Amino acid sequence: MTDTNRKMITRAAAARRAGVSVRTIDRWLASGGLIKYVDGRGHITVDESEVDRLLTPRPVTTAVR
Repeated sequence: MTDTNRKMITRAAAARRAGVSVRTIDRWLASGGLIKYVDGRGHITVDESEVDRLLTPRPVTTAVR
């Protein structure tokens, strides 16, 4: 995906989309779970599709003994 196809959203919009607090979004950014983008004015945004990726359930696998 090229940068022009990305839908960038604010941390607050990401928090609403994920149903979490902005502080949780900040934690995800700090841990590398989300990639932070900073514009020329210092505003932090995230890629909306990355938020959706974090919310997508993944199957749980169990170890075979």
